[in-house]
Amino acid sequence: MPKFDKEYFKLISASTIGLEMGISVAIGFYVGLKLDQHAEVYINRWFGTNFDSGNTFTVLFTLFGLGAALKAVVNVVIKTRKSLKEPDGKDNDVDSAKDK
Repeated sequence: MPKFDKEYFKLISASTIGLEMGISVAIGFYVGLKLDQHAEVYINRWFGTNFDSGNTFTVLFTLFGLGAALKAVVNVVIKTRKSLKEPDGKDNDVDSAKDK
């Protein structure tokens, strides 16, 4: 069995961002869809009104899923930038070397 070092682990953890984005948007869409299907029944029963949500919850929770996906991307970028820093605090980035 091959020995994995920290560099392979960083690469694998960064490559899961696409899967995380897709799952978060899909979960948001699914929750919104189920709320749209069942919200009318419960709201009409509780408040005695004629409530029609249309696709409101589906759109809203899909946007929440997109927000969660964006947050995941930002977290991966922050974690990757921190891992590029050398132990002595100097930047190990090519762009910062050009600026000096």
